[in-house]
Amino acid sequence: MIQDPDYETPILAQIKTKLTNLMGKVAKIAEAEMAAAQEKQAKAEGAYNVVTAFYEQEKDNVVKIVEEERDKSIAQAQSSQRREVAALDKKTADWQKKADILSGTGEAQYKQLLQNADSNLDIRLQMWLVSHLARASAIADGQSPVPHTVLQQGLSNADRNLEILGVEAARGLRKTEGSTP
Repeated sequence: MIQDPDYETPILAQIKTKLTNLMGKVAKIAEAEMAAAQEKQAKAEGAYNVVTAFYEQEKDNVVKIVEEERDKSIAQAQSSQRREVAALDKKTADWQKKADILSGTGEAQYKQLLQNADSNLDIRLQMWLVSHLARASAIADGQSPVPHTVLQQGLSNADRNLEILGVEAARGLRKTEGSTP
């Protein structure tokens, strides 16, 4: 085998030219393939960017639609709640009005009954005072303190009880003085 052959200068120049041409062709082919690969990669990146932008836009649209639906649903719920609160406020006002009317009616009836009771008590007190003054006068004059006609007239049970208590008190007074009726 020949290790380093010695060629003549014109042959070496031819070999060098052939190698240079061959290397130029290989470089141009490599450059063309590289350009084709770069163009293919650029197209793929462009397609990727288009698809990514499309899906980003779709995502944004879906988020926007969901947020609008959520806001609409919240607005409807709040509107419904406001209507329910207004209806409850109206019912509350109606019940409060009825309560105020009933309270006023009850207060008026209470005052009327109190006035009637006061006037009845005044009448009974006057009757009691007159009766006891008559009894005291009768006892002072030595007469019977219980007039028979008063007990037999149409007195109420309460009046009779007052009369009986008055008689018992008069008897008690006489016993303390030493005489019995």
